[in-house]
Amino acid sequence: MQLTNIAQLRERRIQAELSDFRTTLSALRRPIREHRQPSAMILAANKADLYCSEVELAAARQRYVGEASEFRKAMDEFRAQVGSDNFQWTAIPTCSWLETFSIGDEKVASGLSIEQRNAMLHSFFDVLERICQGKT
Repeated sequence: MQLTNIAQLRERRIQAELSDFRTTLSALRRPIREHRQPSAMILAANKADLYCSEVELAAARQRYVGEASEFRKAMDEFRAQVGSDNFQWTAIPTCSWLETFSIGDEKVASGLSIEQRNAMLHSFFDVLERICQGKT
């Protein structure tokens, strides 16, 4: 199917992300079973600059962690298999590159300033540091 608009592209990418996420979770089961590692995961939701309002950003985050989220369901199933006490996770919106995105005649402008982008990256690295230090 030829993609003609951003909504179609987003849906296709979300489905590809979900497939990759499930593959990653499946690959993690063995080292967790054998070595009790890794014990945490950060799902970095990149390109958050394309969700410029707080409402859009919150809706995008819910796609990953909300009760009805397929990502959340996959993670809940995974944690049931490896033990919820043995594995923690979070999803964090982030953005490393500010740019307008376009497909066909449709465009979505980056909605973040450099300062906002830097604050998102700082927040991401703070969470990563806490996880690496076992302070989650």
